[in-house]
Amino acid sequence: MSTAAVAPNETFSSPRDMMDSILAGPVSETTEVIPQEAPPEDPDAPAEQTSPESEVPEDEEPGDDVPAAEDDEEDEDLDSIKDGKKYRVNPTKMRRLLEASKIVKAAQEHFEPTPEAILDHYQRATAWNHMTTDFKTGDPANVRAFMEHWAGESPEGFATLAQNLPAFLDQTGQQGPLRSIERQVQNALVQRGYQEILPLLSIPEAERTQAQKNQILAAQNRDYYLTKTYKKEPELLAMSQKRQTPNVDRRAQELEQRESNFINARWNEFDAQHLTGARDAALTEIIDAAFKPVEGRYNEKILKSLKRDAREEVQETLKKRSEWSRNQDIEASDIQREFRQALKNNSKTNLTPRIEPWVSEYRQAVNRIVPGVVRGLTSAATKTAIDANKAEHDRLARGARQTAPSTGGAPAARTARGMTYEQLRDSVFS
Repeated sequence: MSTAAVAPNETFSSPRDMMDSILAGPVSETTEVIPQEAPPEDPDAPAEQTSPESEVPEDEEPGDDVPAAEDDEEDEDLDSIKDGKKYRVNPTKMRRLLEASKIVKAAQEHFEPTPEAILDHYQRATAWNHMTTDFKTGDPANVRAFMEHWAGESPEGFATLAQNLPAFLDQTGQQGPLRSIERQVQNALVQRGYQEILPLLSIPEAERTQAQKNQILAAQNRDYYLTKTYKKEPELLAMSQKRQTPNVDRRAQELEQRESNFINARWNEFDAQHLTGARDAALTEIIDAAFKPVEGRYNEKILKSLKRDAREEVQETLKKRSEWSRNQDIEASDIQREFRQALKNNSKTNLTPRIEPWVSEYRQAVNRIVPGVVRGLTSAATKTAIDANKAEHDRLARGARQTAPSTGGAPAARTARGMTYEQLRDSVFS
């Protein structure tokens, strides 16, 4: 297999560029950027007015600058938001309502989009996607899971498939799989015949009946007819006493392992840049943007700790969405399969149309979760900072009431660390 290696530190602008470089060197191709439509605007929402030099009050908590998550708002009754002949709906909820309306209209072209129907269609689509992914991998364990499903779903249909498969392979010219099935059938017939006569081999040859001798001879003849060779009695006795070890071609095994190591290395590079790496970069970008309004209000150590906690909480929240996470894993697995197959066959493939929606779906999910997570973390951190500051002031106040024994009741010296200017001034002049 002739496949070009990729430099470890080389970066690429798209997955397709990286694949082309791996397979046949860099290919100059342009990536079309599709402009995104602006979100619908609420016609009844008042225009926002911003002051060019607006200052944040000193007593405002850092958490107040974090925008509310879209899903934080609870659904309200119509009567509670009715204002005369109109309804008062904020821009965030209005955007969600318009998006939901578009989805319902599109779904009504195919079925009645009740919550139960939507959930049923989603579960069926997910199961089908999982099955097709297992089948396309070609992995024996995955294909077995696929067969077990359909054998349980429809035993009659699966039996019909098995009976018609050899003829289908022959008609479509797939001689390799057909010969493999024929060899498996031949070996099964030979092994079954030998297994049936193994109890007879323990009988001394002089004591065997003619029917027993004919049965042993028939098993050997079947082997010879199918494979042009047969096992004699000493070989059969040895086969019954110990399991034969398969003869493995070590050189072929080494070449296969070398190819597997090469493909694994190339996939790890590709995944770190365009798949898992792109998703992790999106998470970092969204978290950094969410903490941007509160930068400068916490020291660097606390801010870094808050971002780390936010990352862990977002990842845990996504894990709890089992169906969503499962679909993400299925698509990532199928992208990996296509990558490996292209590399193994030294053929080109463009994974960009699959990777971009995959990362975009992850980004949208994170965008919905992060604001609520950041709001909770910054509120808790602010309360902790306020409590610690109050405790420090209480400690200093208690120290101010103590006296130094050598000065006959004069106030004891105390530090001004942690005190505001007004507190320090009052302590000096009191």
